[in-house]
Amino acid sequence: MDESLEQFIRYIQLERNFSIHTVKEYQHDLHDFLTFCKCEGISDLNEVEYLHARLYVTKLYDEKKARTSI
Repeated sequence: MDESLEQFIRYIQLERNFSIHTVKEYQHDLHDFLTFCKCEGISDLNEVEYLHARLYVTKLYDEKKARTSI
């Protein structure tokens, strides 16, 4: 995992005191987004643009994910 993502996970664990379950869900969601990015040819988080995030959200809607999950 990218160092900045590891820092984010530590932040939500230690500073925000999120539950273990919530942290695992964040990790899962981030993993899915990074996998999507790789499929789009993006290998560095610095390359992610607004359009990529919108495409990912559209993909989640197409997969019939609950609005509250998205």
